[in-house]
Amino acid sequence: MLDRLGAEHVRSIVALARDTGAAGDRLRSGAYPADLGDDLSPAAQAAVETLAAAIGRLSPEARQELRAVMMIGRGDFAAAQWEQAVAQAQALSDASETRALAEEGALAAYLSKGLYQLGLA
Repeated sequence: MLDRLGAEHVRSIVALARDTGAAGDRLRSGAYPADLGDDLSPAAQAAVETLAAAIGRLSPEARQELRAVMMIGRGDFAAAQWEQAVAQAQALSDASETRALAEEGALAAYLSKGLYQLGLA
């Protein structure tokens, strides 16, 4: 479990996801930065970009584990279904994966809950 991504690294992603603040609220509504124009402050945009960059620096395998933790935290899989969650994350991997994770409004909550369910909190 978490062979490519340590729990501490997930916690750092959680902290960055929480820092998106108002930007996360706007993104949760389904609006994307390009659609928001001046409504998304430069600071909020920078927070989202920082989160996306941190996720983008992960290896593809580590991003898949991050997505698997998120899916467990979201309730798509139970902690005992780790291998299935990773397999599903691999199947969902594509070029937009980094941005999709960064723009997930509840990412911090899902990752925190996933770590807890995996006994890594």
